[in-house]
Formats: sequence, structure tokens, C-alpha cells
Amino acid sequence: MQLNIIATGYSLKDVDLSKIERPIMAINYACNYVDYDYLAAFDDPVKYNFPIDDRLHTNIEYVRKYNLDCHGWSRKARRDKLVIDSSIEIFGRSGSLFCGINVALKLGFKELHIYGADMKLTDGYCHFYDKEEVLDKKHLWQYERSFKSHKKTKNLIMRQILYTDIEIIWH
Repeated sequence: MQLNIIATGYSLKDVDLSKIERPIMAINYACNYVDYDYLAAFDDPVKYNFPIDDRLHTNIEYVRKYNLDCHGWSRKARRDKLVIDSSIEIFGRSGSLFCGINVALKLGFKELHIYGADMKLTDGYCHFYDKEEVLDKKHLWQYERSFKSHKKTKNLIMRQILYTDIEIIWH
């Protein structure tokens, strides 16, 4: 089974997201720009105003804290490998995209096409919906640090699926 995952990288700036076939998993604020079937948003969904319904996959702590009607996953132990069994535990490092990848695999998807996982600034922009360049040194440093971590996590996941029937294609 194939799933298209839409992240928020600037490479999607002029892409018509409606042309990407479903099923779709939106990552974080991509949910505001694409018709999605699943939403992976592992930051506080109430604080960040993510839609809360059966499509949302988030931290189990938020589901319990707010008594949310959505899917909760445990990444508390900051696991270093994908978890494919039927438990609520998932890979817990480096952000919503990688948590979403683990959730997609738990849902039975074997072929993942990932769009907009840039892991870099492009012309000073981070997200395809950004209106202004990132110029503040503190934010630049935070992004660079985050991107470095994301790249390590991507490489770790790709090594883990080498000898499996799972395919992840990065567009």
C-alpha cells in the first residue's frame, strides 16, 4: 500500500498539492493546504490549533491531557529505531515527519512518497507557506541545528529499512 506524505519544506512553494494522489498524510501545518486522510502533528495540538478528529495522530500525553478523540502514540523513551509491532510505541526522535513515517508503517503502508522534507532553508525560507525570510540569528541557529538532527534521523531510518519490504521515496 502506498501513502503520500506532505511535509512543509519550501520546495513545495509553487506545487499544486491537489495533484498529489490520496491517501495523504499531512505533517503539521501542511494540513491547512492539502486534503488529507491522516495528520501527523506531534506538538501540542491544542496549543498549535491543529484539527482534532479521527485523522490526527499525536503524542499520547496530549490525548490524555486534553481527553482528545484522536490517535495517541508513545514516543516518550526517544527510541532510536522504527517500531513496527502493534503497540502504541513509535520511533521518537526528531520531529513529526519521522513520527508520521513510523505511524504510516504501523498502519500497514509499505511504500511512502515524501514531499517537502527539505531539511534546509531555501533562499532564506523554511516552509512553503512562509511569508518572510528567516533572518533572526537565533532562529537561523535553531533551524540549522534541527536540520542537522533531521538528516541524521533520515539516514538512520533509511538504514533500518534496507533489508525490508518497505520503500521510502524522497521527492
